[in-house]
Amino acid sequence: MRDEKTMAGPRTRRTPAARSTKYDVDGIYSRINDLTSRVVALETHQPHTEAQLTRIEKDIGGIKEMLSRVMWVIVLAVVGALLKIVLPGIGP
Repeated sequence: MRDEKTMAGPRTRRTPAARSTKYDVDGIYSRINDLTSRVVALETHQPHTEAQLTRIEKDIGGIKEMLSRVMWVIVLAVVGALLKIVLPGIGP
């Protein structure tokens, strides 16, 4: 027998599996919405992140350059000391 207002058939009860599926689908939609908001947030912060990474790379390049110079000073000091020991006639 059909309901005259909705033209729908008699109401059927949802099985536990159907309820569970509905909750699963709702959960999936919730996760999708959460992921969408996270992606939007990441895309919003991307220019700032790239600027920070560029600054960090520049700073690391400066540190590498400084360490290279310090290493050469140490190597030259050791070589100079060895030459002074091996060749005693050189120097004051």
